Amino acid sequence: MCQSVSLALSVCVYARAMSRALACVLACICVCVCVCVCVCARHRHVPSTTLSFAIKDAIGRAMPAYDPATQQREYALSRIAAGGAAGVIALAIVYP
Repeated sequence: MCQSVSLALSVCVYARAMSRALACVLACICVCVCVCVCVCARHRHVPSTTLSFAIKDAIGRAMPAYDPATQQREYALSRIAAGGAAGVIALAIVYP
C-alpha cells in the first residue's frame, strides 16, 4: 500500500522538472492519497513526511529569497525555519 505512495511521490519529483503546475497537481494528489490511505491504516510516518516536504516547499516560496553564495547565514536560517514550521504543521495534522 505505501509502496504505491512512494511510486506516486517519485512521479511527483520527475514531474516537477517538467512543469510546475503539473507538479503541484500531482503533489496534491499524492498528499491526499498518503493521508487517506496511511492514516486509516495507522501508518503515520509516510503522511507526516509527505506533508512536511509539501508544506516546507510552500513556506520556502513564501519566505524572502536569499542567495546561497553570498548570504549563507540568512539562507540557512530561512531553510531551517521553513523545515521546522513544516514539521510542526505536518505533525499537528497527522497527530491531532
